[in-house]
Amino acid sequence: MSELLVFLRANWQFYAAYMASIALMTLLLNAMVSWLPSAMIRAHGFDQQTVGTWFGPIFLIAGSAGTLSAGLIIGRSEHDVVGRTLRFMRWSVAVALPAAAMGPILGWFEAQLACIAVAIFVTSSVLGLSSLPLQFVAPQHLRAQAIAVLGLISALLGTGLGPVLVGLLSDSFQFASQPLSLALAVVGASAVAGAFAMLSYVSRQYRRPAAS
Repeated sequence: MSELLVFLRANWQFYAAYMASIALMTLLLNAMVSWLPSAMIRAHGFDQQTVGTWFGPIFLIAGSAGTLSAGLIIGRSEHDVVGRTLRFMRWSVAVALPAAAMGPILGWFEAQLACIAVAIFVTSSVLGLSSLPLQFVAPQHLRAQAIAVLGLISALLGTGLGPVLVGLLSDSFQFASQPLSLALAVVGASAVAGAFAMLSYVSRQYRRPAAS
């Protein structure tokens, strides 16, 4: 563990920005999964069964398709895997921004479902590739530990903070007609914008280290 800490400290700018970007996308996914069905019920007046009938398949299909397609795209070539992965992730996050910001507050139910599907698809694409750069840039004997740290940070900040943050903001947005939907839009837009900024920084700073 001490050797891992020395390695991360020596490369802290790359790893801090990268892990923050993954944590933010994890936050987005968990916020959507936790609160979107409730937001749609409140906004459109549907019952739980109706919303679940639509949201469940969209989450399963879009999430699976995003993960699989990302692997297929990056796996087509072994050239500069880390660089291509970071670029792919950055552009995926850019696509997620309008979907995450507009999806929760759209009044047209079908358009809302389409935005949700896009957001889940690209978010799953990013998260499905999240461990890949670390397998190339970290020394071989530290790769598993580095990936474990990434998972820990994503769980603490993304899984733990996402649903709570939406709930807190929803309680503060009582001036809005749909405070929960607005809270989801604010959290989604902020998380995606932050992730895009972090991945842009990581892409600029990336230098392929010689992993032993």
